[in-house]
Order: sequence, then C-alpha cells, then structure tokens
Amino acid sequence: MKYEKSCGAVVYYLKDKEPVFLLIKHKNGSHWDFPKGHVEKGESEQETAQREIFEETGLEVDIDKEFRETVKYSPKKEVEKEVVFFLAKAKTSEVKTQPVEIESFDWLKFNDATRKLTFESATNIIKKAYRHINHFQKN
Repeated sequence: MKYEKSCGAVVYYLKDKEPVFLLIKHKNGSHWDFPKGHVEKGESEQETAQREIFEETGLEVDIDKEFRETVKYSPKKEVEKEVVFFLAKAKTSEVKTQPVEIESFDWLKFNDATRKLTFESATNIIKKAYRHINHFQKN
C-alpha cells in the first residue's frame, strides 16, 4: 500500500463582516474543492498548505492553527491518501490561478459554497470552518 499526504485549506476573506469562501475547480477531475497539494520533504503541514495556496491562487494567507481537519480516502487501488485542511484567511481577494492545475475559481457565500462543492467530505469541512469563524468572530 502506498501512502500519500497532501495539505490545503478552506480559504476565506471577510466581506461586509461575512466570510466568503474560495473554491477552485481542479483540471484533474474537474471537481470543485479547496486548494491543496502534496507535502514536500522537510515541510510542515502548514508550510505545505501556504505554499500550495500561493502556487494555485497567488494568495497569501494567515493559517488558523486552531482549525485542522483530515480526510482519508483511496484515490486508486493500493493508494491511501490523507489530506489535512486548515482554515486560512486571505490577505486579499485578488486570485491569480495556476492555469496548469486550476480550471476556474469562485468566491462564494457559505450556502452557495456548500452547494457547489463536489465532495461530501469538503461540505462537512466547510460547515465546521464556518462554525469556527462565527465562534471566534463573536468572541
């Protein structure tokens, strides 16, 4: 069994005090998800997430270390994959996608984002992220 690990994040920014989430459409598989990619040797999980977000979207982000969710699945026979997602606040909303990997992107309010995400696991993660943001905004 081969093991793979990727890291990424639920990326958002606040627009009129409401979180707006970044979804990207990956060329490989043509699915809507969050920015993510493989861990490189010597990188921490957060470093991987920040690098991948920047490579795929051009965004610089602040990682919320209090939020960490994982998804495990088998993308193909004899391969087990773990993806670690953080919550990341974008410093700007100006996205510059990586055309080799990203087909398109969209900034969406929570309800629209949950409808557009391809995978149920991603929908569950964005729901947790939304609750986390709302909890810390009120405190």
